[in-house]
Order: sequence, then C-alpha cells, then structure tokens
Amino acid sequence: MSTVPDKALQPSEINGVKKSPKPTTVVHEKTQHIADLITSGSLSATRPKRYPTSKRLHSLDTDDEFNKCFTKKTRRVELPAFAYNREIPVVHDMESTRFKVRTKNLKTSSFTEESVSREAILANVCGYNPHQRTLCYTSDDTPSFHNTDIKNNIIDPKIISRMSKLKNRNIDSSPENVLDAPLMKDDFYLNLLSWSKKNVVAIGLDTVVYLWNADNEDITVLKHDAKDQINSLSWSEDGECLAVGSGDGKTLLYDINANEKVRTMAGQEDGVGALSWHKHILSSGANKTVFDRDVRMKQPTVRELHGHSGPVCGLSWNSDGRMLASGGADNLVNVWDNRKTKSIFSIDTHTSAVKALAWCPWNHNLLATGGGKDDKKINFWRINTKTRTQTIQCDSPITSIHWSRHFRQFVSTHGHPQNHVTVWDYPSLDKVKEIPAHDSRILHSHLSPDGQVLATASPDENLKFWRIFTNTGEPELVENEFQIPKKKATPKIPVIR
Repeated sequence: MSTVPDKALQPSEINGVKKSPKPTTVVHEKTQHIADLITSGSLSATRPKRYPTSKRLHSLDTDDEFNKCFTKKTRRVELPAFAYNREIPVVHDMESTRFKVRTKNLKTSSFTEESVSREAILANVCGYNPHQRTLCYTSDDTPSFHNTDIKNNIIDPKIISRMSKLKNRNIDSSPENVLDAPLMKDDFYLNLLSWSKKNVVAIGLDTVVYLWNADNEDITVLKHDAKDQINSLSWSEDGECLAVGSGDGKTLLYDINANEKVRTMAGQEDGVGALSWHKHILSSGANKTVFDRDVRMKQPTVRELHGHSGPVCGLSWNSDGRMLASGGADNLVNVWDNRKTKSIFSIDTHTSAVKALAWCPWNHNLLATGGGKDDKKINFWRINTKTRTQTIQCDSPITSIHWSRHFRQFVSTHGHPQNHVTVWDYPSLDKVKEIPAHDSRILHSHLSPDGQVLATASPDENLKFWRIFTNTGEPELVENEFQIPKKKATPKIPVIR
C-alpha cells in the first residue's frame, strides 16, 4: 500500500523556480559499522577534548598515557620518557622523584619504605647524617686535598706572618728604664716631653730643659733663659732643632749641636701649650689661636687659625702634611686643610678638654681623639667622610694616643684613677695589655724613633720607658696595605676636530 507523501516534503515552486528535494543519504558499510559500535557503547561518540601540549604533559599520570599523545593530524607519536622533567634531578633523589611523578594518585608504601631503607644504608656506608647535610659537601673524616685556610688563599703570606707574630708576642709589664724627673709640673694643658729622630729625649722640669741621649745615656742641660717658663717642647723632623713654647706667648728655636738659641718668634697671647712640626713648618697653639710658621723665612708667620674659644693643648700634623688637627680646653677638635684658614671639620662630641690627638700612619684620613676627665672616650674619625667610625669608653681620662707603625695597634695613656698604659688592637678595639705605670696621672708621653719604646712622664717624678711594640724586622705599614687597590684611571685621549 503506497502512501502519499506530506505536501511539506514535496518539491515546491518559489517564484516560478522548482526547489529540488534533498538527496537521499546513502549509508556506507564502514560508516554503518562505526554507528553500530557507538550504539553498542564500544566507542564514544564525542570527540576527545584537546589541550595544548604543555597542559597535556602535566596532566598525565602514567608513562602509557604520557607517551600516547596525538598531534593535530591524529598521528600517534612516541615521546621520550624523560621529556616531562625540565630540570636535571639530584642523583641520589632521581628514583624517588620519578616514582612520585609516575604514581601521582597511587598509594604504594612498599617502594617508599624500600627507598628510605636504601638511603639509610647509603648514609651508613658513606658516614654522614642525611638530616644534617645542609650546605655540607664533605664529611669531617674525609681527607681534604685542598687548602681550606681562607687566610692563606686570600691574604698575603707576609701579612699572615705578621699577624701570627703579633698574637704570640709578649709585652713586658715592667719598664726597661726609669729616670728621676723632679719638679715635674702637674698641669694637664702642657706638653713637656719630646723624643728626637737622633734618639735624644728632651724633658722640661721647672725652668730647665734636660737632654738625655738614649744611645750613650749622656745628659745635657739646654742653655735656656730661666726667666722663660717652659710650656711645651717639640723636636724638628731631622732632630737638629728643638722648639720651646714659653709662658709669655713666644716660641724659641735652639740649635742642638751648638746648644744655643737661634731664633725667637713672638705674637701669640698667653702660653704656647702645644707644638707640632711638618718639615720646615712649625705650628704653635696658644690661647684661641694656632700659628703656622715657616722657620726658613724672615717673616715666618704664614697662617693664623682661629677656631677655639680657649687654650689649645693638642696639635698634630698627619703624615703627608695635608691636614692639621688641634684640640683645646673648649672641648673642640678642629681639622685644618694646609691650604685654607677655615676649619674643614669641627668635632664637638667630647665633653672635656681634648689633648690626645693621633693620626693613623697607614691611613692618612683616620684620626683618633681622646677626651679628659669628664669624657674618658677615644673616638675614631674618617676625615674624608666626616664620620665617627668607633668609640671606646675608658675608665680614666686619656692624656695621649700613639699608633704603631708596624702593627695594627695603638697605645693610650691615662690619668686618675688608673694611671695606666693600655695597648689596643685595631679595628677590633680588643684590649691587648694594660700596665699600671705610675703612682700619679701620666701627663706626657712619646714613642721612640723606631716606634718600639714608649716614654711616659708623671708628677710622681719618674720618667719611664716601656717596650710596647717589639719589632722583629717587619716593614712599616703603608697606606692602603689592607685595602683593595683602586683601579687605575683610564687616561683621557684628546679628540682632534
């Protein structure tokens, strides 16, 4: 029985044009077979969701799933098994790492126990504790074939030798020599002791200047007018001339070979309490002023420095002669450039008079300053940066400071109540030795020309000599010896236009 097709399914005529019916779909045998598989559930009808290669690599749990990846052309490609690991694993952890990647969601305890036991066996055989291996690459029992001493690898052997000798050397607590010094004035603001390059010690006792030759122990009395009060003494750098600061503002020069006065320079108020030489320039400090004089000139005064409001009791040139430090009873320290008349750096941190001033011989910009009885501090200053680097709080006033030229050490002398001599390491500031030196405060001190023996004078009427820095043939320290050398500046090449 034939059926009449629905009119809606028949060809229609639109605007006089007949519309052809859809072609009849012909099912191919192979296509029919795939449809049967889908119907039976053996094959999924939906196309698998595709991800970028990077996402698929991290989403695979097993090697089989990982290695069976399809490209855009649906061609199966076998990838290397190690492609998922972008870093080189540590050797002793490689197996456990691969195990964790492959079996991300599996719980297997047998392999873990086996790995732990294997690691314990290896640790036992190799002799190390696996729980204490942080940044440790050799065991304590493993012989080293390399020199692990950092000092020997980095620092010059000469410096190592010097440091070892420094640690082993002994400082005697007893003086090498003691001389009588009667009628020593008990005045903190005077400087009555100086030791020349020719090994002659000058000391002022009352109105007399005595010269003691340390080589032959001969004593000479300087032909000095007894009317002139003695406030300060200082030898020239060559040891041929002795400068004497008087109580009436005059500075006197004596020829030591002829033992006679050769010059008198006046002009300052009150007593000249401090003197310091640099080559032919003599600086003298009096009340509120410092005069620089060129002793070769007929009119010697070349500069007047005004920076203090009280007597100047300390003066010191640095070793290269570029800067002069002055300390006063007004608790101030002024640093002067040799080309200027105004202080380039003023230090007001001390709370007492500053008499102790010392420039470091191996660093021309390092200055040590020591305060009096109300301060008792030693401060260290970098003049080029105008900063204080370190401070020592002492238990007695500081009367003088001296740097060693052969060791990274310095010595300080003190007043009441300890009256001691103290040796310090620098820059650690460790106390190396403390010597009870006098029965009264130490007012004056000076190092010998070879930098080994310290002479100290006190109102207890004793002049004592202490061997502080014993030199065993080491060369003197020089500027920047312990610093990294600076790169040489590239010379500028002129451009011809």
